[in-house]
Amino acid sequence: MLKNILIFTTGLAGRAIFRLLNEDNYCIKGFIENNNSLHGQNYNGHMIYSLDYIKDINFDKIAFGGIWANEIKKQLLDFGINENRLWEVKDSLIKFYSSSRSEKTNNVLNIIHKILENKKIKYIIDGSSLITLFREQELSVVSDVDIILLDKKEIKKLWESLEKEESLKEYNLSLVLYKEDKLLSKRGEIQKIIIKSNCNVVESEPIIIDINKFTSYENYYVVDFDDEYFYLLKDLVDGERFYTYKNMKLRIPFQAEKYLSAMYGEKWIEPVEKWSKSNYLNLIHKDELKNLSQKE
Repeated sequence: MLKNILIFTTGLAGRAIFRLLNEDNYCIKGFIENNNSLHGQNYNGHMIYSLDYIKDINFDKIAFGGIWANEIKKQLLDFGINENRLWEVKDSLIKFYSSSRSEKTNNVLNIIHKILENKKIKYIIDGSSLITLFREQELSVVSDVDIILLDKKEIKKLWESLEKEESLKEYNLSLVLYKEDKLLSKRGEIQKIIIKSNCNVVESEPIIIDINKFTSYENYYVVDFDDEYFYLLKDLVDGERFYTYKNMKLRIPFQAEKYLSAMYGEKWIEPVEKWSKSNYLNLIHKDELKNLSQKE
């Protein structure tokens, strides 16, 4: 068995790979990071290196995975690492679930759900979280729970309610603001809300609730993603439909199956072996947004 392993990144996927390999008694020689501020530090006793330093390290494989796996692989090959020394860990092996994470996820989601319903704020469960519901899995199996508000004006009202909620005081609540003007948003406007638990990431991932908002654009709802936009026809979203999860009636898109097909393709219910950003079918560059009506 190959023993000496470097792991690329101390991010979400890297930490999950660390926990996986630790259980199988591999010898982890350290981590590789692109983030310069982490070089020379350590993660659970393992040194974090710049890619430039690995020529001085005795290793058999570099393990990596997650949504940026394609980009990582290209970087390593371009750097001159032989492909037979690369180990791309399958998504199915990268686990975020634990019983404590599941309990906290459900507790926080229940609090948010009550606030949303009491304040009559319209929302849907989105993305991988929506797929997870249809697969009848725990929402804690994915890296974060995705919630999208249908009216971007409601996000400030939600933030004010979350800040006042005593039962959320033990969690980290953060407000993400736009740092510059964008096509459909202004600098200083609220982009999203993130709720995150405190935990030892060596043992388990924190729970993360990611609350974003739609912007109405012609017959579409859109969500910005760097210089790109996710777009979905309003007809797929609008209308009341619920999914019962842990005694909560969670709102989902009215035509959820077509909604997911528009995002991921007709076989969205089947787990993919390797997921990357290129798998999205409804992501366009900002320059294409003005031509969106032609896609109908």
